[in-house]
Amino acid sequence: MTQPPKKAASESSTKSRKPDPGQQVAALEAEIARVRDREEQRLLVAARKAGYFRRRLTAPQLVEMFRDTIERASPPLSSFARLTDRLSGIRKRAQKAGRTEKARRKVILGGFLVAQFRHKPDLFDGFRSDIEAHIAGHPSAATAARNSAFMEGFLDTLASGSAPPGEAGITREQARRDRTRRQIMLGAWALDRRAALPGLDALIRDELDGFLGTEQQPAQKRALLADVLKA
Repeated sequence: MTQPPKKAASESSTKSRKPDPGQQVAALEAEIARVRDREEQRLLVAARKAGYFRRRLTAPQLVEMFRDTIERASPPLSSFARLTDRLSGIRKRAQKAGRTEKARRKVILGGFLVAQFRHKPDLFDGFRSDIEAHIAGHPSAATAARNSAFMEGFLDTLASGSAPPGEAGITREQARRDRTRRQIMLGAWALDRRAALPGLDALIRDELDGFLGTEQQPAQKRALLADVLKA
C-alpha cells in the first residue's frame, strides 16, 4: 500500500512556529488604516445622499444624531472596532510577555549572585552597601522601606555565609515567591549597576556563563541573557 508522502520538516516547523507579534501588529495596523479609509468614504457618500452638505449642523448636533441612531438601532460591532480590539489585545499580551521576560532575566541574574555570594561572602561585603543603597533608592519611599526591611535579614545571611532565612510558618508557595522577589531585586541591581562597578562586571563576565551551564534549560537562559553575556 502506498504511503502518503511525508511533509517536509521545514513545512511542519513553519506551521508550528508561533506568529511574530510585531508582524501581526504591522498587518493589523495596515488593515485598520484600509478599513478606516473605506468607512470614511462610506460616511461621506451617505452624508451627501442625505443632504448633509446643504444644511448647517454643529458638531454637537452631529454627535447627538449619531448617538441617537446607534442607541436605537444597536448595530453590531464594525470591522474597524473588531480590528482595533484585536490589535489592543495583541499589544497587551506583548507588553505582559515583555514584563515577564524582564522579570525572568532578573531572577536568573539574582540566582547567580546568590550562589556567588554564598560561596564567597567576602565578595558580597564589597557590594552590600551599594545593594542596600539601590534598594533604598526606589522612587516610592514606602516601597523602598518595605523592600529594605524585606531584604535586611537575607543580606545578613549572605554576609555571614549562613543558611537562607527560615521558611517556617509560611506556605511553600509564599517561600517560593519570597525567593523570587529577592532574586529580582538582586538582578535589578546587577543590571542597573554593572557598568558602574568593575568588580560586578568582571564577576558576570567570568562566571555567569559557567553558572548557566549548570542550570536547567541553559540554552533558553543564555538566550534571555545574551546581551548581558556579550556586554
